[in-house]
Amino acid sequence: MQNRALVRSYRDRSYVSTAMVRHGGTTVAFAMDDRRRIYYSVLDLEQASAKKGDLDSAY
Repeated sequence: MQNRALVRSYRDRSYVSTAMVRHGGTTVAFAMDDRRRIYYSVLDLEQASAKKGDLDSAY
C-alpha cells in the first residue's frame, strides 16, 4: 500500500504518454494527453519552504 502523502495523482484528463528528465538537479515531468497537448511539471527542491514541508508531493 502506498503512503498517500508521498504520491500526487493527476486524473483531470487521459494521459497517453509520460516522461521524466533531470537537468541540473531539477526534475521535470512531461505528459501528453489524448488530445496531443503536452503538459509539464517542475520539481525544484531548492525552492523548498517550511510551510510546504519536506515531502516531494507538496511541490
